[in-house]
Amino acid sequence: MLALGPWQILYPTTWLTLLMPAPVWFTAFVVGHVAFTGFGAYRLARRLDGSWLASVAAGGLWAASGPLASLVTMTNLFAAACWLPWIVLAARAALEGRRLEVALGWGLAVAATVLAGSPEVTLFGAALSAAVVAGEVRRRLSQVASLDEPSTELANRDAHLVDHRDDVGLGPFAAAQEHLCRLQRRLEHA
Repeated sequence: MLALGPWQILYPTTWLTLLMPAPVWFTAFVVGHVAFTGFGAYRLARRLDGSWLASVAAGGLWAASGPLASLVTMTNLFAAACWLPWIVLAARAALEGRRLEVALGWGLAVAATVLAGSPEVTLFGAALSAAVVAGEVRRRLSQVASLDEPSTELANRDAHLVDHRDDVGLGPFAAAQEHLCRLQRRLEHA
């Protein structure tokens, strides 16, 4: 039974079927997950600097969307899809905060889709996470490039870069950027 995803043996809400009749459980399952995913989409929109009204609209539109509503009868796909806004939100928070507990939250959000019994939604969540990471890497590299504006003195340019490196939050990109600056100096003097 553990190998069969649609049974959702390890998903937390499944065990509530022991405490209530199936129709009551199913109604609570759907309403709870719709509220959960709508709130996740609202939080994600707020994190992306959406206004309150736009964020409420995003949450409501995602919760009432056709793709999500079409999954209601396939509880494993529906439960996993309800975690998607939370996965993207956790990915952004982990990249911005760079703290272990936030990264663990990201991992738990992805793991919830596994417990829901939907490998395809888990892969989709991983793809969304990869897109978020790629976007953040691109944003940070463009910030580094904007810090490295041409100046008459190479030393001033490098000092400017070092002064602002921590403000940008480069972490692992700092050494690569310094290497690129040294390489650029060599090419300019060649």
